Amino acid sequence: MGEIRWDAMAAFVALIGLPLMLSGGAAWLMSRITSRFMRWLWPQGSTCERLQWSDIPNGPLRENDPKPTRYHSCDQYKTPYFKHDDRRCLNSTLGMVFQKAWTSPQQRDRRVFKPYQLDPRKIYVRIDEKVLRAYVLMSREDSGGYQNESHKVVQFKEIDGVLTAHLTAARAQLHYRTKQEIEMILQGYPPFYLATIHVSDTVQAKSPISSYDDVTRAGWIVAIGLDSHRTPPLKTHNMGIGCDLPEGWKHRKSCAWITTTMVYSVKRFGEALENLQVSFPNDERIKCANEIFSDLTTGKYNISNTRPQDQLYRYPALLTTDYYETREYRLELGKDQWELAMCAFNRLEPLTHEGKELFRNFMVPILQAAIVGLLHVFLYEHYRNRPQMAWKLPTFSEIQGRKHIYLTSCESVEDD
Repeated sequence: MGEIRWDAMAAFVALIGLPLMLSGGAAWLMSRITSRFMRWLWPQGSTCERLQWSDIPNGPLRENDPKPTRYHSCDQYKTPYFKHDDRRCLNSTLGMVFQKAWTSPQQRDRRVFKPYQLDPRKIYVRIDEKVLRAYVLMSREDSGGYQNESHKVVQFKEIDGVLTAHLTAARAQLHYRTKQEIEMILQGYPPFYLATIHVSDTVQAKSPISSYDDVTRAGWIVAIGLDSHRTPPLKTHNMGIGCDLPEGWKHRKSCAWITTTMVYSVKRFGEALENLQVSFPNDERIKCANEIFSDLTTGKYNISNTRPQDQLYRYPALLTTDYYETREYRLELGKDQWELAMCAFNRLEPLTHEGKELFRNFMVPILQAAIVGLLHVFLYEHYRNRPQMAWKLPTFSEIQGRKHIYLTSCESVEDD
């Protein structure tokens, strides 16, 4: 920071007291004059950093994707969290979610004009609507809901026509996603969506969602069971809501996801199993998978149990040693085979000759992957044996039509 001109400070001190003696338009004008004078004294306060969606590079939003952990209870996703720090406000929130963009050398070079309405002494970062929505999508607090003001991750304040916001998440889960994946989830893809499924260290499969039409199909459910990284779903979604429950299904009070478009994917999952049964009418393993599906949708399968996966032992036709936790079935098929298997859960057409041969040779590992993925969908809102309602991303009427939002920091401007 440049040296402050102390010879002008006396005049400045006199000026800042004038608005207290004025009212209405005179006070507003005086505050503008004061702001301009302070910027003259302190040029650093005339600009602020910028982080808009186009500034964020493609690829992972964060470095150092953590290694997966095995599941030992209904607290199935043991991932790191970030906490808001008053002394490092923006670094501990925006900087944690968009780590690569925030720490890049180019970020500090992106400085833009700070509106005169904003205090030149405070730190601001200019963002756009998509950055804010993406941040909120990935920053739900680990508190079970947003029942009062203290649980909101963002608080808005308008200053003379300029919209400012403060990020207030106290403890939120860190997610390791790519920019493309977050963009798709913002557009209504399921919160489990991955563009690439890391089946193993050597096998990577493409997502079975190639267009929005595939969102209500079931291939992505199988993909959950194939993900060797065991990537946790986002706790906030942007899918359609208000969907009707299929006939015969039991509505669990804790399963808000069942009224989203995910319900159509689960319904398609059951239809895909029925389609398989037509091709293999006497296969006991498909009958077993159908039984698990029926028990989950009708409520016979207790997902509130501390270890709901243990109930899979009731279905011996698909049972191999601890397949839910080891997921060794992933290693039995290659990339093309897994992509064909996921495609079979997307489409309802009769299986091709190639498809029949695939299921005939690998029926058990395919159905195991499918059932593990299905169970994870039903467990979506259950953490620590306590339901956490799926939260629909707010529309945020405050930001509608706003080109820029200025994030404010808890701390004052620091020296360069």
